[in-house]
Amino acid sequence: MMEKQLTAKEVAAALKISLRTLEVRIRSGNAPRFYFVGNLRRWEPKILQAWIEEQYGNASPPPRRRSKSSNTQSLPPAEIEK
Repeated sequence: MMEKQLTAKEVAAALKISLRTLEVRIRSGNAPRFYFVGNLRRWEPKILQAWIEEQYGNASPPPRRRSKSSNTQSLPPAEIEK
């Protein structure tokens, strides 16, 4: 029986990146190998896992970074200007 193929959303979640970042990585050639089913991209779980291990070793991808805007929202206005 064939293993379930992953969607772009599932791959982005596994890599801890946004769908937009995944698209950028695909276009720059820095993404796991995929294939098309119709006009939809699909990834094989084994290939994704091998790519993650190649990129990050046995560790998982680093956690998502906070955006700069989310860091400044919790600071008082005087602290933002510094």
